[in-house]
Amino acid sequence: MKKVYLLYYILALALTLTLSSCSRELTLLSSEWSEIAQFFTPPSSDEEFPLAAEAGKTAKSSPVLIQTRHAELLPSPYNKSVDVNAVTSVGNTDKLAVFDKDRIASNAEKFGYTNVSFGENLSLDSVSGILEDARVLYNIEYKSNSAPAGDVFAMEYAGFSCSDGYFINPDVIATLYVSSEKTAKTAQNGDNLVYITFDDGPTEKNTTRLLEILDTYGVKAAFFTTGDAVEKYPDSAREIVERGHIFGCHSRTHDYKKIYASTDALAEEVDEWEKISETAGITKEDIGQLTFRFPGGSVGSYFDGAQAEDMKKMLADKGYFVYDWNVVTNDSILYMAPDGTRSYDYLSDTFRETLRLCINENKGKSGAPVIILMHETVDETVELLPWMLEYLISEGYTFGDLGNMGKSWTFADR
Repeated sequence: MKKVYLLYYILALALTLTLSSCSRELTLLSSEWSEIAQFFTPPSSDEEFPLAAEAGKTAKSSPVLIQTRHAELLPSPYNKSVDVNAVTSVGNTDKLAVFDKDRIASNAEKFGYTNVSFGENLSLDSVSGILEDARVLYNIEYKSNSAPAGDVFAMEYAGFSCSDGYFINPDVIATLYVSSEKTAKTAQNGDNLVYITFDDGPTEKNTTRLLEILDTYGVKAAFFTTGDAVEKYPDSAREIVERGHIFGCHSRTHDYKKIYASTDALAEEVDEWEKISETAGITKEDIGQLTFRFPGGSVGSYFDGAQAEDMKKMLADKGYFVYDWNVVTNDSILYMAPDGTRSYDYLSDTFRETLRLCINENKGKSGAPVIILMHETVDETVELLPWMLEYLISEGYTFGDLGNMGKSWTFADR
């Protein structure tokens, strides 16, 4: 009987020790998880990633799907002398060591990651093409460093890297940092011309962001501004002129009922735009050739053909050339994108399709321009512009300056 009691005692002791050990392991696991929980826990709402939300994406809830972005230098011999501080680093992936990276990598799709590898070619065209094929959203920023101009030297993204490449959370928009040490100048006013134009500015932030991108590529654009916006953001307005771009008139108010009430009403809007611009420190001498774009275009339901011609004559008498457009991105009507379509895809697809239609329409017409309409008030347009310029360059286009066209071009000239 004593032997039986002894056996029970030994078994009970073993069970107690086992439970105690499990308790310590569970406590340790709980402690480790609480330490990394903030890093991996998905955002409480899509407000933290508004562009992803607009693109129809939602944050996944996988406990190992990283939501916090961090910056990594891409493997390149030039990165030894790159100032890492030039890239804003948010978070890090050190705590991912708690998990088995190889296990996650081998089941990337199950955990919600997209796996990409860039190879040795780190040109923007190559890297962005790989991300687009993988359906990964990205922004582009240019920074000065020792890498060749146009090369991607760092990427900020939510995810991790290992020997099998980069494992990216596709719900969080990545940022590619591109070398701009040597400005990538592009041809001006050669053959196969396109004209880049923006409406409805200036803005507090996007104007400067667009100007920096345009300067990187050596491209001159036309900014058709409203008097109200110039009055609100005079510094941005002056920056357009100081950087050598076309500073055009897009009325004072952009209010169709006021603008198109009569030819005199439009003339008053133009006069007010000129006065506001001069108050902002921008004279007609600074502007050079005066340019105008009708809000909504020179053809619309708000005025008839006879009134349109009368308005054009008034503008010509004031010294203005008038410009419409024949290529769009539909950035001003993003709400019309089909359900489930990402904003980036909607804009780029619309641009390519309307460019194709424009080229077909221009065939056989000597000197027929390609004028691209965008809106600087739209954040997605800023994100699209570098890709658009790269695309146009790769297709053999050069960039024209409306100031050198020497005449108006409206829908009636098609």
